Amino acid sequence: MLQTPHTISEITDSSGEVVYSIETPGDNRVMSEQTAYYVRELLEGVVSGGTGKSAKVSGRTVAGKTGTTQLGIEGIDSGGNRDVWFVGFTPELTAAVWMGYDKTDAEHYVKKSSGQAASLFSEVMTSVLKNYEKKSFPDAGDVQEEPKGPDAVTGLAGQYNTQNVAVELTWSPVEGDNITYKIYRKEASEASFALLAESAEPAFDDFAILPDKTYTYYVKAYSSALDAEGEPSSGVSVTVTSDLELPPENGEGEGEQLPPENPGNGNGNGNGNGNGNGNGNGQGEIGNGNGEGNGNGNGNGEGNGNRNGNGNGQGNNGNGQGNGNGTGEQGNEGGDGAWGDIPIESEAPADPATVSPPPEQGTVPLNDSEEALNVLPSP
Repeated sequence: MLQTPHTISEITDSSGEVVYSIETPGDNRVMSEQTAYYVRELLEGVVSGGTGKSAKVSGRTVAGKTGTTQLGIEGIDSGGNRDVWFVGFTPELTAAVWMGYDKTDAEHYVKKSSGQAASLFSEVMTSVLKNYEKKSFPDAGDVQEEPKGPDAVTGLAGQYNTQNVAVELTWSPVEGDNITYKIYRKEASEASFALLAESAEPAFDDFAILPDKTYTYYVKAYSSALDAEGEPSSGVSVTVTSDLELPPENGEGEGEQLPPENPGNGNGNGNGNGNGNGNGNGQGEIGNGNGEGNGNGNGNGEGNGNRNGNGNGQGNNGNGQGNGNGTGEQGNEGGDGAWGDIPIESEAPADPATVSPPPEQGTVPLNDSEEALNVLPSP
């Protein structure tokens, strides 16, 4: 609350007793010493090189401000004014000068600017200040500096974490007591930033996000001890994506090649339908042959091996080696590997005169579309 303007502070009688004293309100600071210092410096500039140059007083420091009220009467040059002012002060005294008319009209108005009020101020104060000891305004060093806020936040970085579905923010900590951090955010379509959250740590995860949106953040350090915020950090923008990596559909990509379910080794001389690789040994009256069940040979007989094992067949006059290419009059294919192996008694071709006729063979049915297969009995 400002004091009521007054001219008389106190009245005493002939005996020195106070008969009147102005009642002033208690101390009520309207601005800090630091603010008053900056305002005074500005007002000194008005007199030293602004509109109030005419208010200078030789040998004294003066600060002040000029002012005018526009005339606003139709048909009158706009250079005229209703009122002109200058309010100034020195370290010793304060004074205000007003020029104008009680009633302003087309015949009564101020035709000059506020410079003439500043000139009158200079004339009056020059005369009055002769009776006052010269003083000076306080220096900047005499003014107690107001506490500054914390330092600005640096090192702000942000990224979108697809696993946590959150924007993760980190920054460098600020030194000081009772420091917290205020996070401000703005979405690309929004006009201004808004306070998002406050964190005690130099990190924050923003879960309040939407896909395919871009968010911009900045952070301020706040000191509760000083009740002041620091300067804002540099901004960082993060785009929230909705793309997901889906696994390849069946049949796409590289897969492990599996072996056949029932690999079998059944081979012989003749036409063989064996699944897998194996060795079949055939013995005839004059020769023997080796072949793979997956090959096709010219012989009289069929073979089908679906299991692991060696099937043996005998043929007449058949010699063949390789993929079952041999000739013989009566070749019988080796059968299912489940019957076991029949050893070959001689590796060299046998003399036709010494070879015994093949033993009597039995038959094993295959299925409705295949004929019975001649196989050797188990030993």
